[in-house]
Amino acid sequence: MPRKLLSSLIAAALALGAALPAAAKAAKIRTADLNLDSDAGARVALARIHQAARTVCGDEPDAHQLQRQALYSTCIRDAMDRTVAQAHSARLTALNNGPARETTVASAR
Repeated sequence: MPRKLLSSLIAAALALGAALPAAAKAAKIRTADLNLDSDAGARVALARIHQAARTVCGDEPDAHQLQRQALYSTCIRDAMDRTVAQAHSARLTALNNGPARETTVASAR
């Protein structure tokens, strides 16, 4: 299992399409210092991946911009999923797919 993960997130940023600036960003995540087989190491790696995804996907849109917010959320999720898949770590994948993954949708009445 690789202990070092340097990952490009450009492809996931394409999920935002026109909402992104002209030059797509990329981010590298360092995990050589982590044990991805441990909960603690995988949690730190997931936090780093999430921060890199936020960098690549850009500033979070205002909550009232529902379409842009949905695109932003999709970009974050896709970037994280692709990066976690590249790590080939069962523990990291399990944490990424954990209970926080569930989304609650509220209806307006």
